[in-house]
Amino acid sequence: MDSLAYMMTFVAVVDRGGFASAARYLSIAPATVTQRIQGLEHEIGARLLSCTNTQLALTEVGRALYTGGKKTLEDIKEADAIAGEFRASSQGTLRINVSPTLAKTMGDLVSGYARLHPDTVFDLSSTERACSLPDHGFDLAIRDDAVSDTKSLVRQLASVEWTVCASPGYVARHGAPALPDELSRFNCLVYGSDRSFDEWIFRDVAGRYPVRVWGGLRSNDPYALRSAALSDDGVVHLPDALVSDDLEAGRLVRVLASYSTEPVAVRAVYPCRRRLSLKVRSFLDFAAKEMSRLSTMDVGATSAAREACDAVGCNGNWQGEPAPSLMVI
Repeated sequence: MDSLAYMMTFVAVVDRGGFASAARYLSIAPATVTQRIQGLEHEIGARLLSCTNTQLALTEVGRALYTGGKKTLEDIKEADAIAGEFRASSQGTLRINVSPTLAKTMGDLVSGYARLHPDTVFDLSSTERACSLPDHGFDLAIRDDAVSDTKSLVRQLASVEWTVCASPGYVARHGAPALPDELSRFNCLVYGSDRSFDEWIFRDVAGRYPVRVWGGLRSNDPYALRSAALSDDGVVHLPDALVSDDLEAGRLVRVLASYSTEPVAVRAVYPCRRRLSLKVRSFLDFAAKEMSRLSTMDVGATSAAREACDAVGCNGNWQGEPAPSLMVI
């Protein structure tokens, strides 16, 4: 007996409300439906259906078999779909929404993933604020800001450090703050389009220090702020990943080096579905692994930043190495 075919026929009879309807649904002869139901009852040793002229009803045994059989068929269908996804590998387009401050990191991750999965096509878009995935057609979002999309699931990937820094030229002309409160005397280059971004939060062994900053340039483009800092325009607060090369090369120097700023959580946001697509799951796993690897790569940049800071006279504000720029939680 073909158990799967017999179970599919039995479930179809119950779902469709009769033998004839099940036969049409399965594209088989009505006699075959009758034969399979009788064969299943013979195999089990009990009646499954109670039939009258006007009604088809399940017996107690039939009800139990229907419940278990329907779930088994759904599991098989899902397994077939997953196998189909694996057969298709990572083909298709993966649309990802990112925070502007993560654009460089995500660009590097996408390049690395594409080398392993050349059939994947990426559509990478950055927006200052998180947006609803279903409403905008995104498969996935990687954000370092507040996530308010209640229709999606959230997975924290890492916690990133941001660095307060300036060019050696700016420090040479204006000096460097010794305490966070002294930032009010300096031109700060502020990321973000509104006043909610004007607070920079510092920490040391003694506590936590929120500071309101101001300056002549505000932008939601972190690369514009980096460019302004490199042009000696002021003090900037940006993700380590965006300025680590500049710190290592001495184009920027860390200020207020005895303080750290509050780490920012990086979260993956993805649709709330029973079965996440292979492309999304595969890229998420890759991103988490790469962020873990990157967490050990900033010691050299930190040392170079300390030496540059000492060279231009940062008021002796260096007290040891800060935490790595990416710390997986």
